[in-house]
Amino acid sequence: MEKRVVFVGIIIICLAACSSPAVKVVTKEGVTLITTKIDKESGSRGELLAVYPFDPEKRILLWHADADKEMHLAALTQKEKKTTMISLFDKEMRVFREKPLISGKGPGEVQWPACLSIGDGRVYILDFQKNGMECFDRECEYEDSILFSDLSFSVAFGGVSVDFADGAFFIGPVRMPLVVKLGPDGRLLAKIESDAKDGQEAMAKNLLIKDTDTEGNLYFVFNGRKGLYEIKKYDNDLNPVWANRIEDGWTEILSSSPVVFPNRRFQMQGARTTEGVCAVDGKVYVLRGTGGVAEYEWDGESIKGQRNPVPGLDSGFVDIFDGEKGFFLERRYYPFLDTILSFSLLAMKDGLYFYAPYQTDKEGRMREGANTVYKTGL
Repeated sequence: MEKRVVFVGIIIICLAACSSPAVKVVTKEGVTLITTKIDKESGSRGELLAVYPFDPEKRILLWHADADKEMHLAALTQKEKKTTMISLFDKEMRVFREKPLISGKGPGEVQWPACLSIGDGRVYILDFQKNGMECFDRECEYEDSILFSDLSFSVAFGGVSVDFADGAFFIGPVRMPLVVKLGPDGRLLAKIESDAKDGQEAMAKNLLIKDTDTEGNLYFVFNGRKGLYEIKKYDNDLNPVWANRIEDGWTEILSSSPVVFPNRRFQMQGARTTEGVCAVDGKVYVLRGTGGVAEYEWDGESIKGQRNPVPGLDSGFVDIFDGEKGFFLERRYYPFLDTILSFSLLAMKDGLYFYAPYQTDKEGRMREGANTVYKTGL
């Protein structure tokens, strides 16, 4: 059958001011496709509201934190360099509940924590080894184990995260679809297929950062596609709603591609497109320009690498989008977002929380500004 392509409308907005974006909108097969051109120097300076430094002996772990959009933040922390803790914080970053995470194969034990999520009064920890989740209550006490019954996908994938929204779990990126939606019992309800041709290509092509809103709408940005900065929205059933492709002068610089070495391992060379995506109160926030530029090389025996600051960029920034329509709204630069530091972005109703996990320089010293949570307005 011949596909019908319906162009409902094309809108081009070009204002005189150089900082105003040029927008092109095309509707194709019910999906809104947006192209936005933003001046490279556009944006305003955001306001820092609070800084919460952590004791170096209590280390925030990379990729292991989440907020429940209300007033609680959960994270995996490391105490005395060895004991991993489930830590619950209030909005002032005060610990109000904490319990050691037990390593093991049994109920309530985790072999290889992939990520952490909080929602519906529970803390969920995704386990690479079990291909499932361990569930804890707000007292950090074990409640249940959820093993994924569908074997068509694997959560053993870098950057995987789980979001709980509208009674379901949204997990991605995975192999070999892209994102899956699971019921409370771990049963597969829906999925987004990957455009990677095989599992090997998916290792880079499926990389993404995502978040869901309270209705279960999904938003994500690809993180392993050279020269592409695009944010997408899918509805609760994982049907595409809109996509906004951004051209802003940073697209080539803030992107990466895989490099395969003689030992058959690969590394992502370049900068990350994003380190954080958050949906709250009808807006979507995308963190850009942090995490440094990764440079790897083969020394004849092994892979050697380092991270350097992003060239030409004084600080990281946040792009803000309309969650319903997909349009770009504004860009804010934050001086505390050192481009060589990695951050995660979390949103609660009273503000954005940027957490910089514990990270060190080549000499093993904690980097300035790391192991700290920063709060700004929405």
